[in-house]
Amino acid sequence: MAVPDCDDCYCSLNLLRDQGPQAREAAERDIARKFVHAFSRDDIGSFLELLTDQCWLSMPPASERYVGLTAVGSFLRARAEGRPGGS
Repeated sequence: MAVPDCDDCYCSLNLLRDQGPQAREAAERDIARKFVHAFSRDDIGSFLELLTDQCWLSMPPASERYVGLTAVGSFLRARAEGRPGGS
């Protein structure tokens, strides 16, 4: 199953608004599950597919901030490669 891009996720969630809170909550849980699954497997491609091109990543207290899919993806790939057992 292909992971939808974030715009598709938002669109799907907005359409579910008319179907009640349970349908929306189920869709939100599904997106969160995909997010955690991709992150925990260092599946950077699938992880990035869940983000928009306006995404950013920061981890206070570090002052660095990574803006956009390319910067976030580069950081996550370097993080995974620099860790024992990382991709």
